[in-house]
Amino acid sequence: MLRSCCPPAAKGARVYFEVDRTPYAAGEASFIGQTLGKLGLKNIVGKELGAFPKINPEFVVQQQPDVIVLSERHAAELPKRPGWGQLKALQNKAVCELTAQEGDVVVRSGPRLAEGAKVIASNAWRKRCCDEAAEKAHGARRLAAGHGCAAGAAGAASGQRWL
Repeated sequence: MLRSCCPPAAKGARVYFEVDRTPYAAGEASFIGQTLGKLGLKNIVGKELGAFPKINPEFVVQQQPDVIVLSERHAAELPKRPGWGQLKALQNKAVCELTAQEGDVVVRSGPRLAEGAKVIASNAWRKRCCDEAAEKAHGARRLAAGHGCAAGAAGAASGQRWL
């Protein structure tokens, strides 16, 4: 199961997933939003806004996400956006920067959808993002043994469903 790929302390962390800096977000209704839900994360962009809405940057400030996921090319400009310096995700350094290759896989639906889910759930993503965000947002609880992505992969190999 994908839920086993994020530490238990990260469950319920509020996530803003930026698809494009204009800013277009991945809403809860999108395939990316569904993947975040399968990981046990809460998308701040609800279904009522659509799959990939163009949002007002003030919306993100009002929602105060625990974690921000976006292209590494645009991460440095986040604190320069009006009001964004006060975001707890930025203050806690809970910004997950996807490489161009990772971003390409994650934001394009199609035959590579499973690969995109693996990128989001990968140990590299978890280490860069979920662990730090979990500690900042939910206290210093540590990842329990057997709850990492290796455990999820083992479950998949034994016949458990990923999604």
